[in-house]
Amino acid sequence: MAQPNTKVSKAPKQPTSTEMRNWYMNHKSEIEEFADMKTSFTKAMEPLKKLVDVTKRTTKTITVFDRERLRAFLQNITSNEVNLRALSWFLYYQSQPYRRLINYHANAFCLYARSVIPTSSLTKANKKNKVLKSYNDTIDVLDRMHLQYEMFKMFVIAWVQDVAYGCIYYDEVGMFILPLPADICRIDTIYQTSDFGFAVDMSYFRSRENLVEMWGEPWVSMKKLYDQDNQNNRWVHMPDEYAVCVKVNADDYEVPVPPYAGMFEDLIGLKDLVGLQPIADKQEIYKLVWMKMETLNNKLINDWAVDPEIYIAYFNRLLNEALPDYIAGALVPGDLQQISFQQDNQTTETTKIANTTKTLFNTAGGAQILNSATLNNTVAIKASIISDQEYTISSLLPQTEGFVNRFLSYYVTTPSKVKFFPITAYTKDEYRESLEKMLNYGLPVADAIMSLYGYDPKDVQMLAYLQNEVFDYPNTFKPLQTSSTQSSNEPGGQEKPDSEISDDGLKSREKKANS
Repeated sequence: MAQPNTKVSKAPKQPTSTEMRNWYMNHKSEIEEFADMKTSFTKAMEPLKKLVDVTKRTTKTITVFDRERLRAFLQNITSNEVNLRALSWFLYYQSQPYRRLINYHANAFCLYARSVIPTSSLTKANKKNKVLKSYNDTIDVLDRMHLQYEMFKMFVIAWVQDVAYGCIYYDEVGMFILPLPADICRIDTIYQTSDFGFAVDMSYFRSRENLVEMWGEPWVSMKKLYDQDNQNNRWVHMPDEYAVCVKVNADDYEVPVPPYAGMFEDLIGLKDLVGLQPIADKQEIYKLVWMKMETLNNKLINDWAVDPEIYIAYFNRLLNEALPDYIAGALVPGDLQQISFQQDNQTTETTKIANTTKTLFNTAGGAQILNSATLNNTVAIKASIISDQEYTISSLLPQTEGFVNRFLSYYVTTPSKVKFFPITAYTKDEYRESLEKMLNYGLPVADAIMSLYGYDPKDVQMLAYLQNEVFDYPNTFKPLQTSSTQSSNEPGGQEKPDSEISDDGLKSREKKANS
C-alpha cells in the first residue's frame, strides 16, 4: 500500500481502497440513516468479495415533511441544521425536479480537464530528469485518484446538504473516498491550499469498536485518542492526509445550510400538487349508485312494494357480481340513480404542475438551462450556460484543486502543480477551441487540449509512440493520391489546360519559361 510522505501514524494499516468501496456499497444505507450497525459488524469483517448482495434489498426510511415544519426550521436555521439536511435528502429522493437540479450541478465538473505544471525555477538551471520525474510521478498519482468518479458523489452530497466530508483510502490500485455522516463532522481547519479540514465526534464510535477496526486508519488512532480523554477529546481532527471536505457556501463554514433551502417550500408545494393529481384521476372514474326501495303508501311505515329481503338479495348480487371496484352502491327507498365525480379542470391541474415546475427552475438561479423551453434564442442559451457554470464551479472547483495539490504533497516527493480548467461539461468545446487558437502563437497548450479530449498526457505520449514507432502509421497509411492531386512534376501528374489557369498562374508560368 502506498504510504504518504508526511508524519503519518504507524498504527494498523488501512483496508485497501477496493475493500472499503465494497464495504461502503453493502452498508451505505446504515451510515446514511445512522442505523444500529451491531448486527452487521460480523458480516462486515468477513472477506469482501461481492459488490452487493443480490439476495437482499436495502430499505430506506424517509420522513415525511410539510410546509409548516419547514417554516419552523427556517425560523431558526442554527438549531435546525440536522432537520434541514434531512429535509433536503427527503426532497432529493422524492422530488424529481430537485434531484435533477442537484445532479445537474454535480455532473457539470470536468476534473479530467487539467494542466500539470512541474515546479521549477526561472532563475536556476532546471534538470530535465528531475522535472520529468516530478511530472511523471504526479500524473501517476492523479491517474490512481479517479477524481471524476470519486468527487462526483462528494459534489452530490455537497449540493444536497451544503458540505461533504470524506475519509480517503489510497493505495497502488486506486483511491476511494468514504463519505461520512455530516451529523458527526464539523469543519475546524482551512488549509493554505484553500480547502477545508474537519473534526469527527468520536463519541459516535463508543459502542462501535468493530466499525473502527474495520475502517482501519486513521480511525484506530483517533479512537485511542478519544479513549484517553473522552471529555476533552470528543472531537478529534481528521488527519490531513486522509481528509477531504468541500462546501458550496464556502463563505460561511460554521453553519451548513442546503444551497436550495430557500426553494424547499416551492418544492414541497410542487410535490403536493403532483400528489393531488392521482386523486383527481381517481375521481374521474369513481361513481356511486343506489337503488330506491319503493313503498305502496308513503303514509304507512314499512308498506314496501317489494319484500325488502328480495331487494337486499338482488342488491347484494349487484354489488358482488356487477359493479367494478371503483363504483360504490347504496340501498335507499327510491329509483336506481348514479353520481359521477368528474373534474372539469383536469387540464388546468396539469398546467399548474407544468407552470410550477417552470417557475421552480427559473428561480433556482443556477440551472436555467434545465428550463430551456423559456430560452428562445442561441444567445440566451449561451448566456444561461455561462451563468450556470459560474454558479456551479466558483466555490467547489478551487476547493477541489486545493485538495488535490495538498494530497499530492503527501505521495510525491516534488509534486507538480495541478490546475483545473474553469469549465463545465457544457462549455469545454468552446474552451478547447480557444486553446487551439493559442497554438498559432506558439503557446504550450498541447497537453491541455488533449486533456479536454479526455486523454491523459502520459497516454498521449504512449499512443504517439505506438502509432509512430511500433505500427509506423505515417508510412503505412499514406494520404490517397490521384493524378488530380499530384503536381505536374510527379509521375502521373497532369497539367491543367490554360483555360483553367488563372491570370496569376499564367504570369507565373511565363516567368518560369523566360528564366
